[in-house]
Amino acid sequence: MVYRISGTIIFREEDGALWNIEHPDDVLVLSSTACRVFTLLLQNPGSVVEREILFRKIWDQFGLHSSNNSLNQQISLIRRNVKLLGCEDEVIQTIPKVGFFVPSQLVEGENTSLELYNQQVQTVPTTTISGETSADAPSIKRKKKLFDLEMLTFLILVIACICIATVAIKKRINDKVPNSSLFLMGKSGDCNVYSLNETPNSLKERSMEVFNKLKYKLPCIQGGIYIFQIDNGYLLKRKGHLYLSHCIYKEKNYMKIEGCTNVYSDEN
Repeated sequence: MVYRISGTIIFREEDGALWNIEHPDDVLVLSSTACRVFTLLLQNPGSVVEREILFRKIWDQFGLHSSNNSLNQQISLIRRNVKLLGCEDEVIQTIPKVGFFVPSQLVEGENTSLELYNQQVQTVPTTTISGETSADAPSIKRKKKLFDLEMLTFLILVIACICIATVAIKKRINDKVPNSSLFLMGKSGDCNVYSLNETPNSLKERSMEVFNKLKYKLPCIQGGIYIFQIDNGYLLKRKGHLYLSHCIYKEKNYMKIEGCTNVYSDEN
């Protein structure tokens, strides 16, 4: 069966060949799945072919797995190839969530006037613009499988390299940033207040007074802690560095901190 589409494009369902009547040497060949989809739509011009019918007749009957994604890919492929041949009309139109149809005014089915077009391209040249010829199909499929295997091997190697690099970087960071001990200095709401150095009892009260002036910048969140570091010089002369951090423990792990929000002040 041969169809003339939009007056200029010829489609031959026998082998999925597509060409413009003005350029019969430039032939596109649809894949077998796209060919079946296009043929079914052209056999029902002006009528909506539902998605379920397409799934059943194009995929299920051939033992293939059907999906909306596969169908949409085939429709896009057909549209793109038709446009490549110079057709500006929207040959395949979509009815959302229902199906697709080809406007009847764009399609002319097989008749005596089309026999000439059927003879114009007796065989599809091996140098087609797109698609595959029946003679080359097994070779192309073998090449595709080989390419897929090479790509899979490459991806596995890349993932392995990333994993090794991640472990190495993490180890390097852990080696450079030693674990720190925290010393309880007081409590604010539901959050304990710690310092990085043990604070003498004589300075804890004054340290907490300074902390209370800063804590409004970082409100206590349940399950969090404060880390407050203050220079002794600040307690004596009100000059020095202040550092306040509100941190959250990792879930169910009270030995590791997940993230912190910080405030730093340099009073001189």
